[in-house]
Amino acid sequence: MDHDGLLAQVRATYQALDPVPAEVLAAARAALAWRRPGAELAELTGDHAGQAGAVRGTPARTLTFTARDTVIEMEIAGTGREREIAGRLAPPSPARVHVRHPELPPGGPETHADDTGHFALPAIPEGLVSLLFHLPDGTSIVTSWIRL
Repeated sequence: MDHDGLLAQVRATYQALDPVPAEVLAAARAALAWRRPGAELAELTGDHAGQAGAVRGTPARTLTFTARDTVIEMEIAGTGREREIAGRLAPPSPARVHVRHPELPPGGPETHADDTGHFALPAIPEGLVSLLFHLPDGTSIVTSWIRL
């Protein structure tokens, strides 16, 4: 048996005995498909559940992402299969906002942050999500992946 044959047998054995979950494969494919070289990463620095004042009166989850010079605050509300995201950029800046989601095609949901940095995204499917912000100066910020 040659090297390639042995590797094929090992791969087949792992796929039969301990397959990679479909959700993990989808997230990996989405991460590679949505890579944004040059985009600054905004890491999750705060995650608080059940905050008051949520959209439509349901308990909300408040997330804070921090990049070098920018803070992104988001409120996630809703139950069931869809969530609503409302947020803002600080310091305030207009931006084009893209939703990155393994189950949505590229060019999926998009909105704009206004001059005060506020944005809203209704009906985002539950699951892994990352937001990509295209700023007026040509730079981009991408949030780390979170589970809605």
